[in-house]
Amino acid sequence: MAERASTQCDQCGQTDSHPKIHFGDGATKHHDCLSHTEKAMAVESSDVAAKVIDACEGGKRGEKLLTYIESLHK
Repeated sequence: MAERASTQCDQCGQTDSHPKIHFGDGATKHHDCLSHTEKAMAVESSDVAAKVIDACEGGKRGEKLLTYIESLHK
């Protein structure tokens, strides 16, 4: 698997290669660092986003979260 670029979460400030959600205003955040409003917008926009957020809030991180996300797109 190709090496993933590290990016910084605009909410918690942590820099890592974990999957993050990107918003049109340029914000990049971990799926479990979203505000209530951001989470509602993401869940409303996509069933996949809702599943990813739930998985992240349930403890999936890093490669396990990435593998889960990839499985949702098959």
